[in-house]
Amino acid sequence: MTAFYSTKQVHTLSEPHRTMLEQGSAIAPAVIAESGARTIRRGRELPRVFSERQRRRAPGVLFTVHRPNGSSEATWCFRPDAVDPENPGHKYEQPPKSRGGAGNVLHVLPSQRHLVGDTSVPVVFVEGTKKMLSLVSAARKNGVTLLAVGIVGCWNWMADGKPIPDLLDIPLAGRSATVMFDSDMLRKVEVQDAARRLAAHLQERQAEVFVTYFEDGADGSKVGADDFLTAGGTFAELRMLTRRYRPEDFALVRLTRDRRLAAMISDLAEKFWATEWKGQGGHTDRDTALMLIRTAAEVGRPVEGGVFVPKAWGDLQLEVKVGPRTISKSITRLEEIGLIVERVKGEKPDKRGGFVLKASVRAGVYQVGTKAGPDQQATSVLHSLYAATIHPRTPRLMWSSPGSKPKRGAVKGTRKVRQSPPAKPKPAIRRPGKTRCHILDVFDAIGETITEQELADAMHRSRPRELFRRKRSGSKGRDGLAVWWIDAGIIAREDGMLTRAADWRERLDDIRRAGREIDAAVSVTRDAGTTKETTIQGAETIARVLMAQKRKGYRDHLAERRGRSAPKAEASEASAENVRRSRAKRDEHLARVRERQDEAREAAREREKRQRDDSDD
Repeated sequence: MTAFYSTKQVHTLSEPHRTMLEQGSAIAPAVIAESGARTIRRGRELPRVFSERQRRRAPGVLFTVHRPNGSSEATWCFRPDAVDPENPGHKYEQPPKSRGGAGNVLHVLPSQRHLVGDTSVPVVFVEGTKKMLSLVSAARKNGVTLLAVGIVGCWNWMADGKPIPDLLDIPLAGRSATVMFDSDMLRKVEVQDAARRLAAHLQERQAEVFVTYFEDGADGSKVGADDFLTAGGTFAELRMLTRRYRPEDFALVRLTRDRRLAAMISDLAEKFWATEWKGQGGHTDRDTALMLIRTAAEVGRPVEGGVFVPKAWGDLQLEVKVGPRTISKSITRLEEIGLIVERVKGEKPDKRGGFVLKASVRAGVYQVGTKAGPDQQATSVLHSLYAATIHPRTPRLMWSSPGSKPKRGAVKGTRKVRQSPPAKPKPAIRRPGKTRCHILDVFDAIGETITEQELADAMHRSRPRELFRRKRSGSKGRDGLAVWWIDAGIIAREDGMLTRAADWRERLDDIRRAGREIDAAVSVTRDAGTTKETTIQGAETIARVLMAQKRKGYRDHLAERRGRSAPKAEASEASAENVRRSRAKRDEHLARVRERQDEAREAAREREKRQRDDSDD
């Protein structure tokens, strides 16, 4: 792709930028040279593929992006010096696809490209080009072989909801893969979601996944790989900050570092288990409270009166697995009992809001982690707290569906007889529901083997036999709540002890497929006698699809309000030809200017040489 800057400008890196890369990010000079880093003083020096908005962010540093697949198509990454006032976290600019750019790509140095296909070499994914270059410099200095992959932004490994081709070009099966995002991963829900999604994708591709947990700086600023290495951090210390990926560790690491937050989460956990969730909507409220407390442990922060939980209503609805009206009623009930003390609106229409959960810091809990004795160590307390309330292994279950019958008789509010054909009836679907889900949560909290009395106490039942009672044939009423799990082979009962089966998740998934909660594969026989495997979408998938459509509609609505809904008209061929001619003339003019400048510099050098010769004579 043609650029209209001079050859001299292309390979020049100013001293301030060189100092920023070498001293501010601990990048070796040889690595800087390999990255093709160069200074951009004015926007017109950027390649044409950059937009006018991006040009206005000059000056800055332009890096040449080398992709994992060795693509010869030139692309770049521009890091402006100034912070974007509208989006302070947006540090890097990539050429937009609307102007012919490659879109989201990954960055690998050419000297590391031979490591892409070697699955015995660990791969590390970092945020930003500078961090990738810093990691490569440190690895070479310490004699460590690894593949460092730069992602321009925490979500830029995806496009249109799917992993980008560059990520798929890196073999991962049986490979050690580390997600090394900045320290704000532990306090920003968007960054944590991106890290979790990336780690899950790497696991799906059979990689051995690890996550690095950096600590914030002393002044509260975020710390990345380059900041850590610049401050004197070593590879041995990096390994100490890295642990095998488990979703619950995001919360556990935060709580072990913030005792005040840990005390508040402990208070919320105690209230959660002490509450008897009953009545209409009681166990829906239980799941809603559970999801809010889990999010508080993962990304919440202490505020006056409790813990602020950044949470969108749509996300909460999908996690609790209920409809919009039901989640609205549940939030109202949680406000009435005092768990939610404030609803917080987003700063902008397209930004998520959240809730403030009422929590206090009690002295006894706040001192957890001090030298009070082995029974009060923070890790053990937080592990039990985590298992009990923050991230249960049991998925949230849906209520049974009552089905529907054809509507007959008069139209509501009138005497008019209904003339339209009756709607197709929907059969009722029986599911375990949220109350029985409570039983499996108790196993997550206590262990795989518990007593009947422990289960009864956790379920707020005065007599354990109520949970295991079977109704007599022909009599009214229902079986006890635990009977379903016993009949399904998920729980074994013997001599007052209850044991959860080793394959309980597989058995539970079979029940959920039968209840159309999750997708199910079925064989369909055609008229010709052939069979074909097809997938019936479960209620969870349908809910996610509908929510995605709803969100897209809302984004389109906001874009229309801002006057950006109408797509730009395609340029005519005549207009495109005019643009091409104009650019050709500009290139020709700039070339003549450069020639005159070169001639002037050459003449100046000749004059200086003659003057030196005359002075010597």
